[in-house]
Amino acid sequence: MKKNILKKSLVFAFGAIMLASCGDSDNPSIDYNPPASHVPTILQQSWFEMLSGYYHGKEFPTPTMTTPVTSVNLSTPIVVDGVAYANITIVSASKFRRFFLGVEGVEEYWEVFPSSPEEASGGTQASMTFDTETGEWTYIIPVKYVSTTNTDFPIVLSAEDADCNITDLVAVTPTPVPGPTPPAPTPGEDPTPVTPDPTPDTPPFPGVEGAPEDLHVFMTFDQQNDLDLYLLLPNGHEIYWKNLRLNKGGKVVYKMDLDAYHFSNPTDPTIEHIYVPKKWVMAGTYIVRVNLHKWEFAPNTLTNWKVWATYDKKFVKDDLTGKTYTSSDPIKGKFAADATTHPVQKIDIPSLAALGEETLVMKFTVTETEAGYHGTPWK
Repeated sequence: MKKNILKKSLVFAFGAIMLASCGDSDNPSIDYNPPASHVPTILQQSWFEMLSGYYHGKEFPTPTMTTPVTSVNLSTPIVVDGVAYANITIVSASKFRRFFLGVEGVEEYWEVFPSSPEEASGGTQASMTFDTETGEWTYIIPVKYVSTTNTDFPIVLSAEDADCNITDLVAVTPTPVPGPTPPAPTPGEDPTPVTPDPTPDTPPFPGVEGAPEDLHVFMTFDQQNDLDLYLLLPNGHEIYWKNLRLNKGGKVVYKMDLDAYHFSNPTDPTIEHIYVPKKWVMAGTYIVRVNLHKWEFAPNTLTNWKVWATYDKKFVKDDLTGKTYTSSDPIKGKFAADATTHPVQKIDIPSLAALGEETLVMKFTVTETEAGYHGTPWK
């Protein structure tokens, strides 16, 4: 894959961030934290996207002031004709609450809200910290480049303060931050990787396959150890790392499309995902398990995990607890630093008696009315 070590120039505009009190009457060019109205087009397909942000299909906010910026840095070379993750680091004496990022000449932009490092876990959300000695704020904004050309594409970045002030454009050529290229983002300790959504109709992670109405099971964890996700279907099929997919007539019946550390890759995101297309979802009981396959790059380290599932654009209800778990309020568990690893924990029958108590995570039911498949149980 061809790399361009910062051949692409970046142009940044900085300002200050608006509180909820900043309304359209005060600043009619900006909407306050609206949901995305449609799928981003030019920005997402040809340039870059934000890992945690809101999309706006219109012109950038109009500048109203100028605020000095101490420094701007890009953390990694850009992969041309491919995908790369990078961090934009901003140091300023001004406290900002939200940022706007786009490409010069493109009437679209992303809106991003920085959080404390504790809240912005896993490298998927913008973060901000304050240095009491220097009196400066440091903002780190993760981006995902999806560039398809070698040409320069100036990025425009601005921000807004509590008084609704927005700065004029300032051209900056960033210098790469010394250090290794950051891996694809991974959730941090006790991760909350996606924004709560009562009707989950979009994939929460890059690379997730399947349609919104399909059956989806997610697991995230916070250490670089090899945890495995298992989904037992009503007909006895169990989806896991040794049984990744089943096709019929060239069509996917089920698939594990995200399998962390399958090849002991230290840059793997600590995310696992299984999906079953709705047309193959049969009625019956489904069982979700989590297994510590082996200690990997963080041996004998307490490892926290989270699990949730969706079907037909709704979070599923766990039969074991009677609770509906969501991406923001998932099932939580952990493997202690002295936990015993189990290389394979496959079961062949849908019987709770066959499950180790420590690995059973969730049990849920799909009714005949809810099922998308009504024929003879497939094998």
